[in-house]
Amino acid sequence: MKKIIVSLLNKIVPRVMNDAELLDHVLGIAYKNMHLAEKIGRNAFSIACREFYKTNLDHPSYVSVDPQATFPRRFIEYLFENQNRLSSLKEELFQGTDELSQAVIHRFSSIYETVLNFEHSRLNAAVTESKEPEPLLIPIRWVLSSLEQEEELRLKQKYQNVTIPDYDFAGKFSYQQIDYASRFGWDYVDSSCRNLAGKDVIDGGAHIGDTALVFSELQPKSIHSFEPTPQTFELLKSVIRKNGKEGIIVPNQKALGKESGRLQFYFNNNQEDTAASVFPDEQRQICEVECTTIDNYVQKHSLNVGLIKLDIEGAEFDAVLGATETIRQFKPALIIGLYHAPKDFYEIKPYLAQLGLEYQFLFRQVPYSYAGINARIKLIAFSKPK
Repeated sequence: MKKIIVSLLNKIVPRVMNDAELLDHVLGIAYKNMHLAEKIGRNAFSIACREFYKTNLDHPSYVSVDPQATFPRRFIEYLFENQNRLSSLKEELFQGTDELSQAVIHRFSSIYETVLNFEHSRLNAAVTESKEPEPLLIPIRWVLSSLEQEEELRLKQKYQNVTIPDYDFAGKFSYQQIDYASRFGWDYVDSSCRNLAGKDVIDGGAHIGDTALVFSELQPKSIHSFEPTPQTFELLKSVIRKNGKEGIIVPNQKALGKESGRLQFYFNNNQEDTAASVFPDEQRQICEVECTTIDNYVQKHSLNVGLIKLDIEGAEFDAVLGATETIRQFKPALIIGLYHAPKDFYEIKPYLAQLGLEYQFLFRQVPYSYAGINARIKLIAFSKPK
């Protein structure tokens, strides 16, 4: 009986694979029924559903999400706490954005809303069966909309012949074609806002200098790179020196936040993974670093800011708060990572919009090679000169 049901499901799925609603319905039935396997005596349908479900975790149209993992957990907790205002949050994101931005917003937010809904079902099933819920990988259908597919193709065609310079990263880094060629999203900034001559760049989350080297090609007056973790900062200084950029890239071993002071960071002190975050993580080491606001730093060094880039592992919203006066004064172009923390994704754009600075906002994924929860969603904002 089990073999017959699995065979039937495997025949149904290919027929509905291009219909997201029907396919998700089929997998939803399998998901809900597999919770009943133990309770009703391992009947054939429940066991078949479980087998079918596990098989489809590896389907190329899906990414698997463990809702208990640290990264998804941030989004699930945020959505749970804010579920009564989710509609209004998304409405604010959509407001004033183009169709492609709305497609990106819808896809990325739907991933976590789906995880949240599955979590409710899983927890309810566990309560009904009076046992602790087991960790479960949830298959999320990750399919680009037609608009996004067209954009992905356009980017590949536009940048396929771009030559990447032979920068020296001592074997620690290599550019992806679209990342380099698009200047990490800079090419989306309107041409009227792309002249950085005589202007300064704030490079938040410098890592080992990959973005700073790209921005140096735009010929700004200076680039002020912020990287708080000790090991990565040493690599950053080495890359600046090896590539002869001491005169333009200014390294700072500081974090960026909403106020100046000291800040705890959690980081991996090894060669393979130099990532760091403000989010507590028992498996990482703790270091206390100096933190500054962009406003204080800009005022202290008398900068004329033309671009702020932030990719700082979930501290983006706080950094934006600490840059409010700089943004008001200079109206710099902004390239901000939104995928590390839900507050960044849902609240940075509305915050900037309410400043009344006539910014235009684009939500873009650069590049498209990252799927699901790792999608590199960026907010690109600029205010055209009058």
